[in-house]
Amino acid sequence: MRAAGAFFPVTVRMDPKVVKAAIAAIGEEAWRPIKYRGPSGTSNWPAG
Repeated sequence: MRAAGAFFPVTVRMDPKVVKAAIAAIGEEAWRPIKYRGPSGTSNWPAG
């Protein structure tokens, strides 16, 4: 299948505590805002 160019997903069990700890370990200065744009150039982020 790989020779024909097929790709397939791999899934693994995830421990939410480990993921939360990894995210918490990222320094505040490393985070960057994400600009969400709708088709008309307006934000598509839900209000509120």
